[in-house]
Amino acid sequence: MQHHKEDWPIKVMCRVMQVSSSAFYAWQNAPTKPFDALGFNIDSAVQNTFNSHKMTLGSRRMVTELAKQDITIGRYKARSMMRKLGLVARYPKKYKTTTDSNHNNRIEPNKLNRKFTVDEANRYWTTDITYIATHQGFIYLAIVMDLYSRRIVGWSIADNMRTELCRFSP
Repeated sequence: MQHHKEDWPIKVMCRVMQVSSSAFYAWQNAPTKPFDALGFNIDSAVQNTFNSHKMTLGSRRMVTELAKQDITIGRYKARSMMRKLGLVARYPKKYKTTTDSNHNNRIEPNKLNRKFTVDEANRYWTTDITYIATHQGFIYLAIVMDLYSRRIVGWSIADNMRTELCRFSP
């Protein structure tokens, strides 16, 4: 290929950008890719479907939902498109009801009436029960806290919420 005087700005730019002039000319003469309107529409449909389902769709359900819109793609294509678009399914956490307010058992009176600032240690204790999800299931943690020092004065852990979990003696 014969270079002319008017090619010198290109040679300078290629030198500055650390690209060979032959690579530049190869890029310049490469055929342009046409705009992929179908791919763009599918990307848009995948994004909209994902958002309309509160970001909970995985690739299998995505294929089902797109089929309802007359868009037919396979599971692996859906998975790669979701990966390309950065869509990761969020799954709702399991909820376990731990409080039964509908009972006929005795309810202790509220002596503190939400006044949690106290002047004496070990005069008022408060309790709470929480559950912790593990691979083997839920475990339950009951704690007793001294309101004055805010220290845990007792705790118990079990795989159930029977009365024994909450019995505490100092």
